[in-house]
Amino acid sequence: MALCLLLFVNFQLICQENSIVLGGKNGWTFVSDRRNVTTTSGRYGYEALEIENASIIQNYDTDLLLNFESFSKSDVTGNYAIISDLSESTNKSARGKGAASFSGDTKGLTLSGEWNSIFGSTGLVGSFTMVFYLNPLTADSGEIVLSWNSSRDIANYSLYQMIVVEVHNNRLLWNFTNFFDINLDAIEYDFLHNPNTEIILQGK
Repeated sequence: MALCLLLFVNFQLICQENSIVLGGKNGWTFVSDRRNVTTTSGRYGYEALEIENASIIQNYDTDLLLNFESFSKSDVTGNYAIISDLSESTNKSARGKGAASFSGDTKGLTLSGEWNSIFGSTGLVGSFTMVFYLNPLTADSGEIVLSWNSSRDIANYSLYQMIVVEVHNNRLLWNFTNFFDINLDAIEYDFLHNPNTEIILQGK
């Protein structure tokens, strides 16, 4: 024979009003975790918190991150190495604590990707997103913002690949040459009959 005992206890919950003052002369000791905020001098000289407007923070999916937050420029992820740097570091930034200044007469930064990076690997890479922030003093048509060059094989022929982002009439013009897999059978047919076949997608 099994015996089941059900016990019900009536607890009275006592709620008491309480308050915690953060900031000012009390400081921020009650805040156990801070993210995307920075300290600044507030009213009466007390420490204050404000939203930090720095660049993107690295996460698991980040392939390349140049945030220019320090004067020693590098890719935060370690996937890309800077092999040439003709930019100048400055603290006169529109966002964050630092920026890189580029001249239209130079090539700026040149990167080389590791074998496991999106732009250093071979084969299909899937979807990706590019995010960058520009604050130009001038924007002359023809200035190159980003340039990537590679090659791919189609029908046993080596085909040149390219991504170029350039300034055109105060807008960014994106040129993708032989980059997307769009109807590969038609591309292969056209390429066999015309080795100079290109795929160019333009957008603003």
